Amino acid sequence: MFAAQDIVGLFPSLAFRAGPLPGGPEALQSLAAAAEAQPQTAQPPGQRRRSPPTLQTDPGLQPLVQHLARLAVEALAAADFKRQDCVVTALWSESLPPGFSEPPQVAPNAHFSFVLPLAAPGGLGLRVADPRPAAQVIVPMVSEPNELNAREVTIPLVAGQILLLPGWLPQGLTAGPAEAALLLRGQTLFRNMAEAISPPMWTGMTANRT
Repeated sequence: MFAAQDIVGLFPSLAFRAGPLPGGPEALQSLAAAAEAQPQTAQPPGQRRRSPPTLQTDPGLQPLVQHLARLAVEALAAADFKRQDCVVTALWSESLPPGFSEPPQVAPNAHFSFVLPLAAPGGLGLRVADPRPAAQVIVPMVSEPNELNAREVTIPLVAGQILLLPGWLPQGLTAGPAEAALLLRGQTLFRNMAEAISPPMWTGMTANRT
């Protein structure tokens, strides 16, 4: 047995939780009303409904957009990165049916992605997967899952609290078993990159070859 033991953290993946939302319950209710008023894609019953990813251009949502950009700058500073202005490059609303779940996936063209639950039932969470490809090569048995040995972690989501994560971290939503959920999701990027790189391509990604 080791005479002394020390765990050295290497390349941590950080998630930032910000709350409560500025403006309190009134601001949350106002955002929920704005999200519900957005046109969402028609889906069969029991499927997720989503608005276009362009709500960051809505004049009524600019206070939230500016707040999200500030949070991204603060998150960079918390990790001792040099200050860089950030902008919200995508923002959309989602309505989740009871029991909804999606596989973790990365956010395209984003340094941070964020989730803001507006109506969050118990059990609403964000599944975050280990981003290291080699972590799946050898997987030993564990006596108790924890943040050091788990390949996937679920972070509980609370209405009015913004969760900010690196865009390259695979993440997916899971809804409570008995209630629907309403939330805003989106992503941020460094301002100079956002001005030089095109926004994420949300449609038209399938080509036909003859």
